Amino acid sequence: AHWRAVVALSSAGGGPAPIATTGVPQGADGEGIQLDAVSADTAFLVSGCPPCGGAGQTYLGSTHDGGHTWHTSPPIPHLDFSSTGISFTSDQQGWLASTVFLSLSAGTRTGMLLTTGNGGATWIPRQL
Repeated sequence: AHWRAVVALSSAGGGPAPIATTGVPQGADGEGIQLDAVSADTAFLVSGCPPCGGAGQTYLGSTHDGGHTWHTSPPIPHLDFSSTGISFTSDQQGWLASTVFLSLSAGTRTGMLLTTGNGGATWIPRQL
């Protein structure tokens, strides 16, 4: 089998990703990474970034050329990326399930399902 790195994430404060990453897109420091491959060309990657503003920063990355290039969306605010699940059925239609911070200072949360019909450019919340 032949494996090819398509994205590399450095650990927060731990330095660069521990694989040879020449020519591989460098993502933001992150954790809670989940990948959903829709086809040989299209995949979505969700992760969070604690040092990028604390709890509640969740990012969606996408590729439509088999991982050669990646696009990262603006952060989806107030989601707890450590409990986020992602599923896409096409390059446009997807769901993201997570807990949402109702109050960041108090740490109160509720379940939330978000849907997209445009590849993650915008999300519509559906409260559980």
